[in-house]
Amino acid sequence: MFTKTGKRIILISLLLLLVAFISLHVFINIFGRTLLTKKLQESFNQEVKIGSLRTAFPATIQIKDLEVGRIFTINEILISGGSFDLLRRSISIRILKLDQPVVNVKKEVIKPAAGKLFQEENKELVSDSTPAISGGSKNIVIPPLIIRRLVINDGIFNFIDRTKGDSEIIIRAENVNVRVDNLTTLPIKRVITDFDISGKIPWRQEAETGSFNMEGWINRRKKDIQATIKIKDIDGVYLYPYYSQWVDLEKARIEKAKLNFTSEIQGLNNDVTAHCRVELTDIVRKPRPEDEPQGKEERIADVVLGIFKALNQGNIVLDFTIKTKMDNPQFGFSDIKMAVQNKLTEATKGNGFGIKDLIGLPEKLLAGTVKGASDLARAVIDGSFAVGNEFKKAVEGSFHKEEN
Repeated sequence: MFTKTGKRIILISLLLLLVAFISLHVFINIFGRTLLTKKLQESFNQEVKIGSLRTAFPATIQIKDLEVGRIFTINEILISGGSFDLLRRSISIRILKLDQPVVNVKKEVIKPAAGKLFQEENKELVSDSTPAISGGSKNIVIPPLIIRRLVINDGIFNFIDRTKGDSEIIIRAENVNVRVDNLTTLPIKRVITDFDISGKIPWRQEAETGSFNMEGWINRRKKDIQATIKIKDIDGVYLYPYYSQWVDLEKARIEKAKLNFTSEIQGLNNDVTAHCRVELTDIVRKPRPEDEPQGKEERIADVVLGIFKALNQGNIVLDFTIKTKMDNPQFGFSDIKMAVQNKLTEATKGNGFGIKDLIGLPEKLLAGTVKGASDLARAVIDGSFAVGNEFKKAVEGSFHKEEN
């Protein structure tokens, strides 16, 4: 049993905690909006507007109508439950909920300094510009933070790429819903981050909409990962600027192409392997006038599509594997280009059938077209679409003979 003095001490302590708790609520309700506005302006170097900020018992903070320049807006932010770890000096939030956020990310072109040359990862020279992500200050300091559960409802993500030619490419994701458990900026050994992200991607025509889903888990400390990515109904023609150096859709008379992409990702100790599949589900070719002869690119496009259909029971499917690092992931359209080349090379190796068996083309068209598997692969990738020297050497002569 407590003595009278002990009871008084406990009572006074509880009263002090209650006063401090109430004072904190009052302080946040009065000064929280101003302090948060100032902090965000310093971090993003953008004008910040906040509609309202208030607290609710016992430990909930509600922020409405947050706007940070043209970078992002959030209709409502709900922070429920939180604590401060004195040992790690980190902030822990039980639930962080974002309703209807709109995020804009721009990829700009930055002119390099005079006399300097820049080279990309794929060894292609960038002569006068180099891309960079812009959207705010680069000096954003994120404190040690643990979010037990992050929920995003009905978000919109706009990616604006201004590095591909004169016109900008806008990729918009709508109805984005996110659930992340144990999101942390600290590489804690036993913390595994689970995530589930989904949304819709409207293309040029509102009637055509793609979808995506990403789910899995990550252990940042051990650099382990297991995840699945599924993207359906990709508008391949809209993304043409990203692979225009390899494919000429106009000359190949491809008017519409719809793609599906899936990837099974597994990583252990920073070594990541991604088993990927690209599937062409819908392709529409532009009609050719009767008096116009079939061009080289169109013919080779027919050959390539025929090979893929023959190898996959009428389906146009490309399977390939990417090996990369978790702390520096690398993936691009060049990986798909290489996978196509490898597929065509394998199709002409000693598998018990030849090109004539695959596509059923006339023998006089195939005779002398290529000397081997590697010639065919190089002709298709570097020449049939891009009209390169390899194509001219391997293919142009036989086509010319057939026309005569």
